[in-house]
Amino acid sequence: MAPNILSRFAGFLGVHSLDATGKDAYLIITLRSLRMFSAGIPSLILALFFSSLKFPDTRIGLFMTLTLLGDVLLSLLLTLVADQLERRRILFFGSVMK
Repeated sequence: MAPNILSRFAGFLGVHSLDATGKDAYLIITLRSLRMFSAGIPSLILALFFSSLKFPDTRIGLFMTLTLLGDVLLSLLLTLVADQLERRRILFFGSVMK
């Protein structure tokens, strides 16, 4: 029964299609994961820094939430105007902003 559950779970996650795409997909996923990990570490350090300055936890949480919300809204805006303003320029602008 365990192999059947694992096989169904792998199918649900799309592991079979990932295997079919080849080495480039693994490279993209690995690089994206490293980028997200490296982008998240400063957030933790900043939260610890604010905590050491005796900021209340609610203010730290509000700051982190607003930062995340701003990132989401900026990403959404850039996605919506990317085709009109040339994708390459938007990608360059987005990478400089981060």
